[in-house]
Amino acid sequence: GQFGDPKYEAMLDLVWRATRNQKLDPTEWPMDKRLMHLNSVYQQISIDQAHNMPLLHNKDGVQVSKQDIALIKDVSGYFFRLRYQGSDPTQQRGLARRAAGLLPVEIARVLHAAA
Repeated sequence: GQFGDPKYEAMLDLVWRATRNQKLDPTEWPMDKRLMHLNSVYQQISIDQAHNMPLLHNKDGVQVSKQDIALIKDVSGYFFRLRYQGSDPTQQRGLARRAAGLLPVEIARVLHAAA
């Protein structure tokens, strides 16, 4: 797949050692599930950067490289887009309808009341 390159597994293993995030545990989760959970790691990196703190600071001194951070960002962006935009036009329409919720009904009600 898109993330079949061994560099992604190496990055996941490094992040697992740095964070000990249970959802990244290679003995508990397959690669695709581990990749999906990188979003929370990317959020933590963003917070660390905003506060000018060491990235993913940990007691074992495991450090992530700029290349690892770029991979984390790419994977997180992919899953974010997939979650909120879908992978094809039909999924996009379905997600858009669910996201709109009751807004279209409320707009129609307000317009009808004003007429």
